[in-house]
Order: sequence, then C-alpha cells, then structure tokens
Amino acid sequence: MLTLVIRKPDRPAVAAKLSNGTYLAGSDSGCQIPLAAADGGEGRHAKLMVKNDRLYVCAIAGTTYLNGKKIPPGEYYEVTTQDHLRLGMTSLQPGALRAASPAPAAPAAAE
Repeated sequence: MLTLVIRKPDRPAVAAKLSNGTYLAGSDSGCQIPLAAADGGEGRHAKLMVKNDRLYVCAIAGTTYLNGKKIPPGEYYEVTTQDHLRLGMTSLQPGALRAASPAPAAPAAAE
C-alpha cells in the first residue's frame, strides 16, 4: 500500500492510501482523486498507477508537471518520494504525511 500526500491550494494536506491499481485524477465525478476545476484540474487530468508500492503518472489532459517539467500525454513516468508532481495547482507526492513537530518542552525551573 502506498501513501499519497495531496496538497491543494489554501487547504491542509491530506494523505490517501492507495493499493496496487490505476486511479483517475481530475474534476469529473468518476475520478478517484478529485481535482477542482478552479485549481486547474481537467475532467480526466491524469492516470496514476500504483504497482509494487511505486507510483507512476500518465498525463491525459491539462497541465501535468514532474519536477517542474511538463510531461507529454500518453507516457508513464515514475514518481519517487524526492519528486514534485503537480496536476494543475495540486501537488501530489508519495510518502508519509509529516505532522508538525511538537514544540520543545520548557526547561525545568532552577530551585
């Protein structure tokens, strides 16, 4: 099972657990990974495939960027935890959602 961290503009990041299979990302109602049209999501924006805990992306329509470079439709590209994948204005990254670090404890008062 792969964890996919989804960051949409002006909203907290969320983590989704994806098992092996293919998922559609876009603004169409049938897409498993919803993208808002207002955030640049197209109807069927991209296909995401999880295979053996690895994530691959295939652009269909709209703007799909991997590490700042627009990827052409119809080809699958592997996305690692070090990569930056952007569909419209939504960022997707395989890996764990990092919680905010707790504040350090105050030092004990000297007696």
